[in-house]
Amino acid sequence: MNYLQLLISRFFHTYTYNILIDSWKLFTSLWIYLLIGIFFTALFQAFLDKQKLSEWVKRNSHISIFGAAAFGVISPLGTYICLPMAGSLFRKGTPLAPLMAFLVASPILNPTIFMLTVGAFSYEMAFVRLFTGIFLGVIGGYLFMYLDNHVGKISIEEPPIMDKKMNEVNRTLFQKFLKEFKGSTLYMLKYFSIAIVIAAAIKNLITSDQVDWMLGNGSFLSVVFAAGAGIPLYSCGGAAIPVLYQLSELGMTKGAVLAFFISGPSTRISNLVILKSVFNFRILSIYLSLVLLGAVLFGFIYNLVP
Repeated sequence: MNYLQLLISRFFHTYTYNILIDSWKLFTSLWIYLLIGIFFTALFQAFLDKQKLSEWVKRNSHISIFGAAAFGVISPLGTYICLPMAGSLFRKGTPLAPLMAFLVASPILNPTIFMLTVGAFSYEMAFVRLFTGIFLGVIGGYLFMYLDNHVGKISIEEPPIMDKKMNEVNRTLFQKFLKEFKGSTLYMLKYFSIAIVIAAAIKNLITSDQVDWMLGNGSFLSVVFAAGAGIPLYSCGGAAIPVLYQLSELGMTKGAVLAFFISGPSTRISNLVILKSVFNFRILSIYLSLVLLGAVLFGFIYNLVP
């Protein structure tokens, strides 16, 4: 018994114990924002009428670009739905400009990520993400409109990926809501739980001097580094937030955080593979250039804001 007590007392002074305690503290401070975001995400997906959306984006081109960008940041639709759906709509005559405005803005934010950003950072960071998502979406929409009008019509390949959800049998709205709520909860909790542990490990294993050297000096290079790091390191929006929250506590600047928030979700390997399969390399290269330049530019500007 004394030996067991000795082991327990020693465990209280280990990194493992500190990581577990900090993980629990972080989870208790953020779980309510995760739950609220998942609820509104499921609600939105259950009531979304894709046919009406298709009809709307075929209207006035300028209004549709702004509207599609705004819809992109409030839409909870995943990439596995958005990209095949966009390819299908384009083939049916929907202009490419509003579709690309939606596809550029959509990965940057959704209701769940907005609420988690509020909880981990602030309303300011959440609304800055909202603004940058809409702005980059609008820029992307007008860029593709210009290319269509002055360079030549952009064609796309036959999309080999068909979203099975588009052929689902009819369900009641409540059944759809429950299905989406369950799916979103299981998906988000898996990555969110892993991220909580990673964030706690960062707090205990990485020093503030190390973070300040790479991401906290407010220089242009720190923003570039954060934007570049988002390409290989980003896995899920819910997973990124606790990690970046802990890095910001150690000295990562808000501009570097924003740059990662923009580049990370937009350049996930899964997103790029689907984008290339649904559209083509020309569209993919323009998309990548836009989001990476936008991440660096907005991150640097945000660092200058007091």
